Formats: sequence, C-alpha cells, structure tokens
Amino acid sequence: MATPKNALDRTDIAAPATRVVPTGLEGRDLLVTQRVDAPAREQLVTQRVDAPAREQLVTQRADAPARERPTPTAVPPIPSLLAHIGRFTILERLGEGAMGIVYAAYDDQLDRKVAVKVLRSDSSQREPQARERMLREAQAMARVSHPNIVAVHEVGYHDGEVFIAMEFVRGQSLATWLKAARPWRARVETLLQAGRGLAVAHAAGLVHRDFKPANVIVGSDGVVKVLDFGLARAVDREVEEDPPTLRSTLTSSLDHQITHTGTVVGTPAYMAPELLLGQPATEKSDQFSFCVSLYEALYDASPFDTSSLLALTDAVTRGAIRQPPSGSHVPAALLQIITRGLSVDPKRRFPSMPALLAALERTLERRRAPWLATAGLAGVLAAAGFAAAAYYPTGDPCEGARDELVGLWDAPAAAAAHQGLLGTGVPFAEDTWTRVKARLDAYAGELVDMREDACRAHQQGRASTHLFDLRTACLDQRHKSLAAFVAILQRADVEVVGNAGAAAANLPSLAACDDTRALTEAVPPPDDPASAARVAGLRGVLAEAQAHELAGQFNQGLALVEGLELGDLAYPPLVAEIGLRRGSLLSEAGRHTEALQELTQALQVALASGHDGVAAALATRRDFVRAARLQQSREVLNDAPLIDGLVARVGSTREGRELRGDHLNNLGIAHAVLGESQAAREYFVASIEARQAVLGEEHPQVVYALGNLGLALITGDNALEGVRQLRAAFTAAESSLGPKHPHVALLAINLGVGLTGLHRFAEAAGYFQRALTLQSELLGPDAADLHWVLTGIGDLEVDQRRCNDAEASYRRALQVLRASETSLDPTAFMPLLGLGKAASCRGDFVAAERHFQHAHRLAEQSFGADELRGADVNDQHGDMLLRAGDIDGALVQYQRGLEVRRARLPADAPLLADSLRRIAKAHRVAGRLDEAAKLLQEAQRLRERDPEVESAEAALIRLRLGDLALDRNNPGEARGHYERAIAIYSAVSEAEIAELALARFGLARARAAESGAVAPEDRSLAEQALGALQNLGPAYQPEQASVRGWLAAHPR
Repeated sequence: MATPKNALDRTDIAAPATRVVPTGLEGRDLLVTQRVDAPAREQLVTQRVDAPAREQLVTQRADAPARERPTPTAVPPIPSLLAHIGRFTILERLGEGAMGIVYAAYDDQLDRKVAVKVLRSDSSQREPQARERMLREAQAMARVSHPNIVAVHEVGYHDGEVFIAMEFVRGQSLATWLKAARPWRARVETLLQAGRGLAVAHAAGLVHRDFKPANVIVGSDGVVKVLDFGLARAVDREVEEDPPTLRSTLTSSLDHQITHTGTVVGTPAYMAPELLLGQPATEKSDQFSFCVSLYEALYDASPFDTSSLLALTDAVTRGAIRQPPSGSHVPAALLQIITRGLSVDPKRRFPSMPALLAALERTLERRRAPWLATAGLAGVLAAAGFAAAAYYPTGDPCEGARDELVGLWDAPAAAAAHQGLLGTGVPFAEDTWTRVKARLDAYAGELVDMREDACRAHQQGRASTHLFDLRTACLDQRHKSLAAFVAILQRADVEVVGNAGAAAANLPSLAACDDTRALTEAVPPPDDPASAARVAGLRGVLAEAQAHELAGQFNQGLALVEGLELGDLAYPPLVAEIGLRRGSLLSEAGRHTEALQELTQALQVALASGHDGVAAALATRRDFVRAARLQQSREVLNDAPLIDGLVARVGSTREGRELRGDHLNNLGIAHAVLGESQAAREYFVASIEARQAVLGEEHPQVVYALGNLGLALITGDNALEGVRQLRAAFTAAESSLGPKHPHVALLAINLGVGLTGLHRFAEAAGYFQRALTLQSELLGPDAADLHWVLTGIGDLEVDQRRCNDAEASYRRALQVLRASETSLDPTAFMPLLGLGKAASCRGDFVAAERHFQHAHRLAEQSFGADELRGADVNDQHGDMLLRAGDIDGALVQYQRGLEVRRARLPADAPLLADSLRRIAKAHRVAGRLDEAAKLLQEAQRLRERDPEVESAEAALIRLRLGDLALDRNNPGEARGHYERAIAIYSAVSEAEIAELALARFGLARARAAESGAVAPEDRSLAEQALGALQNLGPAYQPEQASVRGWLAAHPR
C-alpha cells in the first residue's frame, strides 16, 4: 500500500547530509498566515542508509514569514569525527534541517549511542527565536517519559548554541513505513502507539501542534515514537501580542507561543481548521492532525482536497471530507471515528485523545471486554508518571461498559447521523430520524447493558471465561453492525432515508448474544489465534455489508463482500457466511439467478461444516429467491420437509424461531404464486404468529408478512379480506417504518390493486397516487420501479373506460423501464399487455391484436407456455376478439386460458371461474344459452363455495346469470340473481359503478317481466341506473341508450 502521491506532506528520503528542498504543493511544511497566502517553506528529511536497519531522524524548519527571510549564510563547518559536543563524542552527521544539524554520537558515561541535535549558527543569527524554539523542543520532550515519545537525555550549550541529546532510534518514519503494503489492522495498531504518545504529552500539559506521519518514527523493534516537538507549547496559554523575549533559563520557554499573533505554525495538510483561522492550538487540534494521519494511513489519500492550498483550506474549514475509495476493506466503524475526529467544531470531536484511542481499540478484535483496553491505556499513562485517574476509572472495571458508546452512539455521533439524513433534502427525513433515533437509543442501551452483565457474570463466577469470550465476540459483532449503520446514516442518500427505519429495526439481534445454548453450540473459531483474528475481522466486514443491505445500498455491500480475500485461510464456516451475504445482496440487486447459485453453493458448505444456523438462514433465503423471484414454487414445496428439519435444528434459539417465521412466509409465497390461496393464507397467518411471538406486533418483518397475507387474499378469492389485511399492514408500516417508507408505497400499490378489483375506484386512485408521489420522491420521477404503480393506474383507467388515459399510463410505464412496445424484457410484460387492453378499450382492434400477439410471445418466452400470466393474455385477447365480433377466435383464447389454469391450479380454485364466465359470455353471444348457463352455474359454485366470502367477481357472475335468465324468459330466476348482485356490489364496491347500475336496470326489467307491468319502483330503479351511468360519462353511452330505450318503451 503506497502513500498517496498527492499528499501535501510526502516524505522523500535523501542521501545523508543532502538537503531536500521540495517545490510545489508536495512534501513540505508551510508557515501560513491567517489569510493562508504565505509561500511554502522547506523541510529536511535525512537518513542514514548504510546501516542494516535504517536510522532516521526527521527535523523540520518552521521559520519566520517570508518577508523576514534574509539571504542564507554559509553553512558552518562540520565537526570532525571524534570531536565532542558536550560530553558526547561525534560519530557521524546524520543530516541537517532548517533549524539544526543532527549527529550520531556516543555517550561514554552511559555507554550508549545517542542522537545530538545542534542549533545551526546561521539560524540563530537570522532568526532570534530559533534558539527559543529549540529550547522549547528540548523542554517539551524532557517533560515526558514514555515508550512512544523519543526520550531526551540532556540539554546543554556548545559554542554558545543549544544542543539536545536524544534517544537514538533505528527505524524509519511512519510516512515511509506506510508506503509498504500492510493490512488496515496493522496500520491502526501502529497509529495507536503514536496516539498514546500524544495522549501522554497532553496529560503533561503539552500540545504537539505538528503531528503527522513524518514526525513519527517506527523503530526496527516495532515500537512507535513521536518526535519533533519543536512547535509544541504548553496547554491553555494565552497568545502573546509580540514575539517573546528569549529567556536565559530552560524553565519557562514553553510558556510562550513563538509566532506572531495572526500566524500559524504547522503543516497545512494536517492542521485543524481553527489553526488555519489563526486560533490557539489545543489537544483537540492534535486530535484532528492524528485523524488526518489515520485517514491517510487507511485509505492512501488525504481526507481533503489537496489540489491547491486554497482548496485545502476551504475543504478543511467546511468539513468537506472525501468519500473513501470504493472497494476499501476498512471497517465503517473506523471511518465513523475518524469523521468525528475531523469535525470542524472542536467540541464535536472526542473529549480527549484517550477517548479517541479507546474508540479505535474497540474496533480491533480482542479476547476481552472492549473497555479493558481503556484500562490498559490507563496503565500506560500511569507508568509514565501522570495521574491517569483524570482519564480512566480505577474502580469497578465493568463500569467502563458505558464508554463503549463514546464515538459510537453518543451526542456527537447522533447529531452527525441526524444531519446526514437531513442533508439529503428528503421531506420526510426528520420523521425517519425520530423513529431511527428511538430504535438506536434502545439498541445502544441494550448493547452496553449486556456488556456490563457479561462482565459481571464473569467477574462473579457465574459465567466461564469461554462463555464470556463467546458473549464478547457476539457483542463485538453487534458493535460493528451498529457502527457501520451509524456511519451510513452520517453519509446518507435518498435510498438510505427510505430504508433507515426498517434497517434500524432489523439490526442483528442482541438477544442472541445472551443465548447460552446458541453460543456454545455454534461452530468454534479456528484454533490458531491469528486465523481466529482474521475471521473476526472478516466478519466485521460482513457486518458492514449487511448494514449496507439493510439501508438499501446493495452495490456498496456487494463491493465489500466481493473484495474479501481469504488467502490461505481455511475456515469453511466463514465461506458459508460470505455466501449468505453475497447471495442475499445479489438477490436484492435483482441478480436472482446468480443469487440462487451463490446461496446453493454456500448451503452445501454450511451443511458440510456443521454451521447449522447459517445453513438454516441460507435455506430460507434461497427459498425466498426461488419462490418470490424465480417462480420456482413447486421446487420450494418439494423441498419443504427438508427445510422444516433444518430450521427445527436451530428452533430452540431466537434466530431459529425467526427463521421459522421466514420459512412459513416462503411457503405462503410459493402457494400464492401457484394460485393456492387457501394454503397461502394459512401459511401467512402462521408466519405472522411466529414473527409476532419473537419480534412483536409492529416489527417490520410482521408488517411484511401482513402485506403478503393481504396480497394472497386479493389475488385469490377474498379481495375484501385482503384489503382489510393490507390496510392493517399499511397502518402498521406507517407507524413502524414511517409514512414515507418505500414499503408503504408498495402496500399502497397493492391496496390500489385490491380496491380496483372491488370496484372502489376513487379509493384505489388515492392509494395509487400516494404510491406514485412517494416513489417519485424516493427514487426519482423516472425510476424503473415506478412501472408497477403506473401499470396499476392504467388497469384502473381501463376499468373506468378512460382508454386514452390508460394508454398514456402504460406507455409511461414502458418509458421508465426504457422499453419499447416490441421489447422482450420480462419486466415490461404487464405494461405491454396493458397496451393491448387500452387499444381494445378504444376499439382499435388492429393495434390490440398486434399488442396481444406480442404479449403472447413475450409470456411464452419469459415464463413458459403453461404459466398463469399467459392465461391473463388469453383472457384479454379473447375479450377483444369478442368485442370485434370474432366469437370463435374468442373461444379459442378463452379455452386456452382455462386449460392453463386447470393445469396450474387446484380443481376447485376460484380463479377458474374467470375463464368459465368468459366462455359462457361467448356462448351467450352465439345464442348457445344452455351451454352458457352450465358454465355460469359452475363459475358461481366456484366463487360462492365459501358463503362468507363476497367479491366483485361473484357479483359479476350473478349479473351475467340474471341477463341469461332474462334471455331464457325466466324473470323470477333473473330477479334473484340481480338482487344478489346488487347486495354484493353494495357491500364491496363504491356507490356508482356501471355494474351496479346495470344490475339495478336488470332488476327493474325482471320485476316488470315477472309482474307483467312496470311498477313505479321498477321505473325508479331504471332511472337510478340511468343517472349513475350518465355520471360515469360518455364512455357508457351504449348502456345509457339501452336504459333510455326501455324507459321510453314503458312511459309513466
């Protein structure tokens, strides 16, 4: 992994004693005025290259503003070898910087090698403050003693100039170390060491003011040390109006800021916004610099625009943090922590470096409670001789569980998530935030409660170390899931806003981490600790991918999963888990065939490795793809006994009980797709009960099952009950997910379909319009998914005989699908069929024939010759042919549709009645009344076999039976059918529909024919019918003419 070439501070290693004076915007330090208009300064990086392990000391020039720069003087002579500086024998010159020269030297008193830094005499002459700056560095480094800070052994004078004898470190700068390919975990752990050095300096009252990778050295022994405290100053000192006077002692130079008021010293690429604006440096400024360095270490890029100094300043002061490169394997939790540390407002950063370090440590998989890492850091501080109690609790270690929420879900993190949602501009973002925050507050609270409970159970001997480790690992994964989701919220898009409510409710269950049986029976991690750590890290990436899936960011989730590299890691359970996540994401992204293949392969691996919980999850997800996405319902039902057994194996766990609800839902879908509405209804009811028992009544999974039940009912034989269930689901979804959630739009579409079938056209239009408005807001006005609601609107308009409007809706559906009227895309099937219905509606039978022929071809090619959607084409094609006068052609289509339905549906399926009614109508038109009567009676039996179920289709059959009875001169029988039709329509439909008007007109005729005279009541019925038909408009002129003719023939 290489350090970015466009970073503002790139370390280039020069040969010994060679000055590097970079130009442009790369690899340098700057002295920036408050207007950020000063020219670049220079940096010196020197290194000994002849030793086996490189020895390096990085020094830096931070001199006065450009206008004060004099002409450089000659470089003083180099002391000869074996000369002395103080008591130190010079061995060689390591390099020189703008302020001083660094030598390798030998301390004969303590028999050790040291590095000696001497102030350059020319620096002293041209910059009176240089000596004080070097004294400042010496005093700063001498005030702390810690393994992660370069130690100062002695400070003195040589030939009137200050020198500093320091610890000699073999190694390389962090900037150089980061150029090599290294895993993200190693990079974080290395920065953590440097961060501990900063934390110790802060505890001693020091601010570094120029922290960056070039000022950190990674020793050959792996120990990381912070150096170059030349810009450090004491905390909370006031800025002097004038440059301070050089003191004669080494005790007080840190009490003054070296620069003039209104100037800033440091490296712009790492400087906090308040420093760029000329404000005093604080510990929070160092925290900002640390987070810039960490971002660069993890993503090989600066977090800000570094194309120019002005661009950098603008980005830093606006908080315009770059998105990490796509495909990064770095956990989202780390980005969330870094983002907080880079907040423009220092108050929104972490309260201290220890708090930041604790948050980072919690992202690393450890076999101990996360807060123990904090205690460990406290021990380090205490060893350095500082009072750690100000930073860490020293009492009950379990109380530290609450610290887990620092940087994860505390006030600043929540505020950033809130702003992330609002920043999308989505109108319902605030409403979504209210629901999301309540759920995340509860989740985070339960997470820390379980941390503390696990700790106390272990501390009190109620839980073994093994069980404690299992619970901790489980809670660590939940922590990562929460962190990933919060990070997504903080950078939300429109899709995230729409899915956030359900995603928050569907975060991985915390209760599973308290399920002793499930934890102990789960497959164990690898025996090798290094492999176990890798598995834990990869599971963290899977948790992040799942968070993207829940938030609707399927491509981002897939990028994470597909970027995973197992290398030589041989752990089949993890392979199965990766397959589960990838298969689920593929399906959500619409790649269902690939998803099925992935889930099938992963299921085999899970079964072979004994990973029962994941195997059950794979099996249920695989069945959902097969039943709901690929219409492989028979296969799902054939495999049901096997999946029953697999789910039963984990049925004692909470996860197993949830999976049982999923399994029952899948079986309901399979039966519904096959038209087996009764079986579908039974399984959906069982799924709802199973999910409610585990999740509660308003959980999104319960809402989804309620919606499935309603859809099964409206596509079966009980649209009235289906609409009732869909209303319940709709209300629950608005409450649970929010009124603008995408699932609310889907339920609105299904309600529109159900209400259209019941002839409640005004209500249906209202739900369709709500769905269209919501989906347009969520997805955009040209999103492909709008084709469902647009097709539903077109069907409604056909039923209302608004033929031109219907065609416009169908064509708009094709437009959002980017499909033409000759497209062979299966997703365009419904609007293409709609074009035929619209053409038939307006009497353009030539165009209708063309569209229906294409729909036949598309259905057979996409779904098969014997699929139920093909029967729908037969029905509509037959209706058109009958209207065109082609009775025989219509019968051919109707008979073919009946054959398909009989092949696919049970013998008593109510949907068979639709074909029978149509065939009967053709026979009636042909004058074959007895044959028509038989067919209509069979259709009536199928539709009314459950006397409690009333439907518009049953009412239509009664209407047709009444018309047929009148044709056969049986007015008494006709009257009974008309009265029943009126009763059903009055119960299920709106007040003014054509069919209800025609039933009333039929009843008037039947009563008059039965009595031999037109009674006032009969005439009133006919007039009522005429008024309703007139209100429906000119599309119903043929029916209006029939009623007027009858009334004219029977005057008062």
